[in-house]
Amino acid sequence: MAGLTVKYKSTPMRRGALAYCLRVEVEEADGIPPEVFVFHRDTRMLATGFPFDYKSGAEFQNVATPVDIEETCTEDGITPRSRFYRARDVELIFRSMSDLETAKTTIDEDLSALVRSWDELGDHNSFESIETRTYGVVESETEEQQQK
Repeated sequence: MAGLTVKYKSTPMRRGALAYCLRVEVEEADGIPPEVFVFHRDTRMLATGFPFDYKSGAEFQNVATPVDIEETCTEDGITPRSRFYRARDVELIFRSMSDLETAKTTIDEDLSALVRSWDELGDHNSFESIETRTYGVVESETEEQQQK
């Protein structure tokens, strides 16, 4: 079974504050990669010819799905053409504590769904439907079998 241990850090609620910060970090991962936060990079920045830090201009998109984990590189595998990458932490800024709490709840639900889906995909005996289809002409017996 897959599992994640995640730490949520947030700034304290202060009267008159104009922004609140939420940082979510995967501390431990078992049976699933720890890089579960997907970021989108603005690759137009690369065309300027200036040195480019891959995280500048990157925007948090979502908690990864099993498909994202299979198709999206991690920070270590990023190339100049990579439009997306996965990281093990995300830091978000909000205008209100209410928005922060809503995002925290959504991230929590998405992480739970990811672990559940990852486990379901790992159990190859959990298929609900198995279909066999034939396209074109398929000879079921070889010539040797027909001669016997």
